[in-house]
Amino acid sequence: MNEYFEFEDGTFWAARSLGNQFFIEQGEINNYLDPECMVYDTDSNPRYHSVLIKTFSNEKEVESEGQQEANEKAKTALLKDALFWEEALFRNPLLLFFMPSELKTSELCLKLVKRNGLVLRYIESEKKSELPCFYAVRENPRALEFVPDQIKCCGVPGIKLCMMAVKDYGKTLQFVPESVKSEGSQGIEICKLAVFSDGYALRYVPEKLKDKDLCINAVKNNAFAINYVPQKLKTKQLCGLVFKSKQRNWGYFDKDIPPLLSSVPEEYISKEMCFEAVDIDPPSLKYVPNKFLNDKVFIKKLYKVAVERNGCEALKHIPANFIDSELCILAVNYPIDIDINLIPEQFRTRQLYLDAIKNDQCADVIKQIPEEFKTFDFYHDAVKLNGNALQYIPLKYQNEEMYFDAVRETGCAIKFVPLEYQTAKLALEAIKHEKYGMAFSYIKDNLKTKKMCYDVIKKNGLMIQDVPKKYLTKSFCLLAVKNHFNVFKYLPREFKTEEFALAAVSKFSMGLQEIPEELRTKKVCLKAIKNSSLDKNVLKYVPEKYLTPNFCLKTVNQSPDSLKYIPEHFKSLGLCFAAVLAGKWEGNVLSYIPNEIKTRTFCMMAIKIDRGNLKNIPDEYRTKDLYVNLVKNDGLALKYVPGNYINKEMCLSAVKQNGYALADVPVSFQDAKLCLAAVQNDFNAFGFVNKAYLTQELCFAAIQDWTAGLVFRQIPDEFKSFELCLKALQKCYYMVGISQEITDYLREHYNIPNLLIDMVQTNAFVLEVLTPEDKTYDLCLKAVQQNGKVLEYVNEEFMDFNLCYSAVSEEGVALQFVPKNLVNKELCLRALQNNPYALKWIPSHYLNTEIIIDAIMREGTNLQYINEDQRTIELCKIALEQNPYALEFIPEQFKSDGPEAFDLHFSAVSREGYTLNYVPKQLRTSELCLMAVQNSSIALEFIPAKMRTPNIYAEAFKSNKFDLNIFKDLTFSVKQYEKLYMELLSIYKDDLK
Repeated sequence: MNEYFEFEDGTFWAARSLGNQFFIEQGEINNYLDPECMVYDTDSNPRYHSVLIKTFSNEKEVESEGQQEANEKAKTALLKDALFWEEALFRNPLLLFFMPSELKTSELCLKLVKRNGLVLRYIESEKKSELPCFYAVRENPRALEFVPDQIKCCGVPGIKLCMMAVKDYGKTLQFVPESVKSEGSQGIEICKLAVFSDGYALRYVPEKLKDKDLCINAVKNNAFAINYVPQKLKTKQLCGLVFKSKQRNWGYFDKDIPPLLSSVPEEYISKEMCFEAVDIDPPSLKYVPNKFLNDKVFIKKLYKVAVERNGCEALKHIPANFIDSELCILAVNYPIDIDINLIPEQFRTRQLYLDAIKNDQCADVIKQIPEEFKTFDFYHDAVKLNGNALQYIPLKYQNEEMYFDAVRETGCAIKFVPLEYQTAKLALEAIKHEKYGMAFSYIKDNLKTKKMCYDVIKKNGLMIQDVPKKYLTKSFCLLAVKNHFNVFKYLPREFKTEEFALAAVSKFSMGLQEIPEELRTKKVCLKAIKNSSLDKNVLKYVPEKYLTPNFCLKTVNQSPDSLKYIPEHFKSLGLCFAAVLAGKWEGNVLSYIPNEIKTRTFCMMAIKIDRGNLKNIPDEYRTKDLYVNLVKNDGLALKYVPGNYINKEMCLSAVKQNGYALADVPVSFQDAKLCLAAVQNDFNAFGFVNKAYLTQELCFAAIQDWTAGLVFRQIPDEFKSFELCLKALQKCYYMVGISQEITDYLREHYNIPNLLIDMVQTNAFVLEVLTPEDKTYDLCLKAVQQNGKVLEYVNEEFMDFNLCYSAVSEEGVALQFVPKNLVNKELCLRALQNNPYALKWIPSHYLNTEIIIDAIMREGTNLQYINEDQRTIELCKIALEQNPYALEFIPEQFKSDGPEAFDLHFSAVSREGYTLNYVPKQLRTSELCLMAVQNSSIALEFIPAKMRTPNIYAEAFKSNKFDLNIFKDLTFSVKQYEKLYMELLSIYKDDLK
């Protein structure tokens, strides 16, 4: 028996039976009721403690007693007519579970699965046709579980349905019939898509389809997929990938998943692997190889890591003799599943109990505290640390001060304050200390003022559902829908209009999901699409009658993944290419493009735009030559190369092209030569070097440029020789924090004569991090002779003409740091001789025409430091000839219309496209714009919108084939995108073969 009632006061009563048990849930109608949650094991799921369970001797008794209780509730409940069900189902489509079968029309079912795919569970088999199943799976891939097998097995439509589900949520592979999974190439494709989506889907792949490539991809995507890799395929290389996996943060929460280390052959397990394993999976502690157990230092550190990252759960797997007070404190400081029963009694102190209460969000742990600790002072201290503790404190210990302390710690604690003790002052304090206004839900209506309601709605529009009816004005409701996407369904009936629908989607595109179909007008849908916060799923809520090529184009430009919701007949070459361009760095778009468009050439172009597209190209294009060439030109593409194509030569090629590719080199292919090549290319690769291959030579190679200091932090002390430290210091110009670290390290570890002089002569900027007491005149002189700019850090008492002259002789711009009383003509001319930029700091009374012309002939942008009335056309031409960027500082009267102005513009733009920015907008001709982008793709942003044609974009791309950012924010039509594609084909014609 299943019953659902609502009442005048805005509450509900729901009941369902299962076997000999009767389950009852009640609460506010706006609380989202999931009928399946009512029958969960409430003992092990505290979230469902509100469910009342009654157990009877047999099912007949359940039916009788349940019906009797339901009849009693029906007496005061609202009438369940058509309007009742319309409003209830709009708030929560899952309430279809309680609706009488005769009212479940096909039209209603179709409408509901579009809003929540899981509603399919409650639709009778005869109404589960292909259409509602399609919309259900599209809305929520997990709905595949409730699609009848005859639809899943129905040829091409069934295969497409299964593909759509597993592509979005890999684990739905478990609901794909075995006959479909085993059906030739299409079955293999379904399994591949599932594993690409979530490696854990390997669990549901038929054993005969598990090959090396599939298993490698599975483990790359999810560490726990290793549990389902056949033993014969578990190589050292594959096991090494477990701890580089994308998903490594769950596992033991699913009790049926074996511990991570239990599935790795013992001979492949290293100490580093043990740390990585227990970091995410405490049960793996049981499978640490015996060979490591005698290393007490290692084991103690391993247990500490396990507890730090997993709390009390890890204590279950640690021998009692290793558990000490430090581990116990760490355990209760981890905020999930705090269990005092796992703490040995000798470590259970008052402070530990309070720490546990503080870190347990719900404060449930207070129930585990021994009676002797439960005093007024203890309870009061507990509430100060966690306001939620108030719910477990006996009324005799509660007082007003405790209530205020509770809501100050967390505003929502007001829900545990007895209604008779709630005051206006307490209510305001609760609101003040709750960031999202949620405390408002638990405040008595008679304490809610108009101002309080306004302030809360401004914070969180969702709180409109708890505003007293007398305050539900038009302005309040408009404010609410603009502040939260999920508000529309809570509005009074008179405000469910197109005006409010437009307001709902103006800020949150996903507000469209909550708007009834009859209000999803073309105007409302367009407003949602134009929203800057466009959600990729919003298109599935747009009625198909409003879809046009341009409508679809606007959607994919803002959210490329929405291509999957666009009907096939709209997917033209232009639209698909627009999606590929907009989907750069996402790598999923290619999987939603029809096969007839997804030619080899199109796929190669997509890979050029985003290497991530490599994972979604058709199998027939995957060849060894393809991967070799791609990796040669883009080392990071190694990440997407199937394991069976990877070899040592390819890995070396990858890291030579991009050292960071070392992150994706399998452990079995790493060696000293390869690691050295990676680090020489990119210092970031140092973090991925196996410790076995660390050498002095490799460490030196890692500190070749200004990034040296960042690497220095990662280099083990045994490799930090004096020479290496000096070299790192030499490269750390302007990186004050790191220079300080290296300086401190040298002074601590190398007590040698003239150390400060060695450091200053290596990197003059060391002077910045030395204390005034460390500095001497001679030291400062040596520093400014090495780099004049450090004159800024010389002690004031050491400043004299000789030292300042040495500084500006080495670096002219040091003139800016010379005390005014020491500045003279000789010093200024010396500075200018060294660096023409010194002109900026030379007093005007030392300047003459000859000096100015000389400075500008050496650096044209010095024009900016000359008074505008002195900038003659002749001087401007000299400046421009030396540096096209001087155009920025030429007076407007010379840049206005006329032949001479055009010559100035032409001179600058023909050499540096970016200078188009300094050409008056009205003079940016098509000829000048074309010339600009041919020199620099960056110039594109300064070209008027009306002149940005596909040809202009193509020319911009030619000037820098790697600057794909030029294609962002395009405003082309579908046809123009097609033309742009053809233009780019001509540029890439040799590369795409």
